[in-house]
Amino acid sequence: MKIACAGKAPLLPLTAIFMLSYIHNVECSVLFTDEFERWWNSLSIEEQESVTYSVDLLARLGIELKFPHSSGISGSRYAHMRELRVQHQGRPYRVLYAFDPERNAVLLIGGDKTGNEQWYETSVPLADRLYERHLIELEESDHGKSKNF
Repeated sequence: MKIACAGKAPLLPLTAIFMLSYIHNVECSVLFTDEFERWWNSLSIEEQESVTYSVDLLARLGIELKFPHSSGISGSRYAHMRELRVQHQGRPYRVLYAFDPERNAVLLIGGDKTGNEQWYETSVPLADRLYERHLIELEESDHGKSKNF
């Protein structure tokens, strides 16, 4: 397993954590954007573990994941845009995601919204652009396959 190091304790690579999960014979893949990966790599191992817990729930439960772990968001161009609600040492971390037409959960961006009253106003439009780019890439691919890690 490849271990990344960014001047901190060794970090777990995303590919070691987010794998395919199955529930009731329905595959739920978790994909992520480069922007999400950059945020992920900035987290400590403890923060990554908190996020991993929620992502594992998403992979296992898919669209059945409900509040308090997931909730809808407003202000997106996509009615099905959602957020993973992660708590880490009392801090509210959020991961904006959506399910694509192939039923993949696409992790778009993440962040710590502590003290940031404008987090959604900034992050939701960015997530919309990232999701739109993903849909275009999906449509343009020969086999309808997206970048899957």
